[in-house]
Amino acid sequence: MARLASGGHSTGSPDAPVTILEFSDFQCPFCKTFWAGPLAQIKKEFVETGQARFAYRHMAFIGPESILAAEASECAAELGQFFPYHDLLFRNQAPENTGYFTHERFAAFAQQVGVNTEQFSGCLSSRKYQSKVAQSTDEALALGVRRTPTVFVNGRAVENALDVQAVRSLILEELKRGP
Repeated sequence: MARLASGGHSTGSPDAPVTILEFSDFQCPFCKTFWAGPLAQIKKEFVETGQARFAYRHMAFIGPESILAAEASECAAELGQFFPYHDLLFRNQAPENTGYFTHERFAAFAQQVGVNTEQFSGCLSSRKYQSKVAQSTDEALALGVRRTPTVFVNGRAVENALDVQAVRSLILEELKRGP
């Protein structure tokens, strides 16, 4: 699971005893709910205190806008702004595959997080991260991930990631186990 977490984007101490890994899609309404509620609480309680690290991986399966959003987030990451861009995508989520997620909108989001929009747009137009997004989605499917968000705590699947207590309980169990 550590290898899978290292293939994504992470925040928190790399030496934290617990790794929380989420497979997610930027168009998924349940992923937005996880981001706004349980994840925000878990980050405050465990990531910001050095007890856990949070890693994000793509499972862009809802449609073409999901794939493009994931690629846009990778372009933002290339320019040093993955998590601010990630947060902006969820904050501005619209109904799935309605034409809301466009190159122009992604460039406007890039400007909002302070990246060079010309570099960002060139990156996105090149589709240079298409294979990385596809590989992450394929790895999720190979792990048996069938819905988003799917969350693992030190490799153990959380049954209901939208229940902050379920996530917290698994983190606490892992912290008790020790290194």
